[in-house]
Amino acid sequence: GLLVSSILEPQRVPAEVRRNDEAPMYPCNIIGYPREALPTLMAYKGSYAFRPGEPGSIWDEITGEFTEPTAEERERALGYRTNVTAAPGVTSQRRCEILGSCVDANTMQALFGICEAWQRADCPEQPTPPATTAPTTQPDPPSEQVQEGLRKIPPFPDPDPISFPDDDALTDNTKFNVAESIDANSLTKSEFQDVMAFLKANEDVFCFAPEQLGRCTTGYHTI
Repeated sequence: GLLVSSILEPQRVPAEVRRNDEAPMYPCNIIGYPREALPTLMAYKGSYAFRPGEPGSIWDEITGEFTEPTAEERERALGYRTNVTAAPGVTSQRRCEILGSCVDANTMQALFGICEAWQRADCPEQPTPPATTAPTTQPDPPSEQVQEGLRKIPPFPDPDPISFPDDDALTDNTKFNVAESIDANSLTKSEFQDVMAFLKANEDVFCFAPEQLGRCTTGYHTI
C-alpha cells in the first residue's frame, strides 16, 4: 500500500512505528514496518499526536528536528493536488487549518466506490428493450353533467364575454384556462376524474391549473 514517506518532501522521514494500531482503528501501522498512515490531521497547531517524537511528527534531516507535516504534505496525504490550497495572501498556517477541517478525498473516493459496487450488485444492468410504440388509448367520454359544464366554457378570444354564440370558434392555437368555468365542488369523485381525463386528453387546446381546481376541500380533488 501507500506509505507516509511517499507524500513527504525530500529529506523528511516519518516517525518510527512504536505501537501497533488497535481496534477500532484499522491496523495499518505495525511495528517493524514503514508507517502507512498519519494520525487525523487537526485544524490547529500543536496537537498531541504531532508533537516531537509522536506518530504524526516528521523528522527533518536538514534541520535535525521533528516538525509537523507541511501544508503540501497534508494536501497529498488527503488525496489533493499539491498546492491546491495555495493562494496569494494565504499563509502556510492558514492552509494547514483549512486542510485540518476538510474532507479526506481518499476516504470519499473509497466510499463512492463501495456505493457503486453495491448498486451494481443489487441492480444489475438490464438489456435495453426494443423501442415500441405505445398503443393510443382514448379516455371514456365525460358524463352528461361534465359535458354540460364544458359547453359553458367560453371560446377564446371571445368578442362577446356575456353571451357565447355557437358559431364562436378558436381561430388560433392559444390555450385557455378552464378552472374558473367548472364548479369542481359540485362534482362527484367520478365526474371530477372524467373532467381531468378529458382536459389531459385535449391539452393541446385546454390548459388547467390544479391549484385552482384545488379550491374545493374534498380530499379526492387533490392532484
